[in-house]
Amino acid sequence: MDTTSGEPTRLPQPDTVVTGGIDGLYWHDGDLIGIQNSTNPGRVIRIALTDKGMRIAGVTVLQSHHHPEFDEPTTGAIANGALHVIANSYVGHYQPDGTIKDTADLKRTAIVAVPLQGK
Repeated sequence: MDTTSGEPTRLPQPDTVVTGGIDGLYWHDGDLIGIQNSTNPGRVIRIALTDKGMRIAGVTVLQSHHHPEFDEPTTGAIANGALHVIANSYVGHYQPDGTIKDTADLKRTAIVAVPLQGK
């Protein structure tokens, strides 16, 4: 965001980097932490910034879909050196009327702490 005008600005990034599908974006120690859930697979990534925060240098996967609790991860909060993520939002199971399909296969809400220390 341009802090003067409030206009959003797309940051340039390498062609090898995928930053789309983020549902939860956080600032941490000069980097951005993103929760991607509309990508397949869902994951938590660290987006390294360069050029005074005006360019994306690269992405590191902090937690991938291989975690047994991950099923459409979304939203989190940073505390105690970790991003605490709602690991299994089941967003894709909701119907237009607000009901959830296939409830027999769903587990209780899981919060996963993804460590953020170390770049």
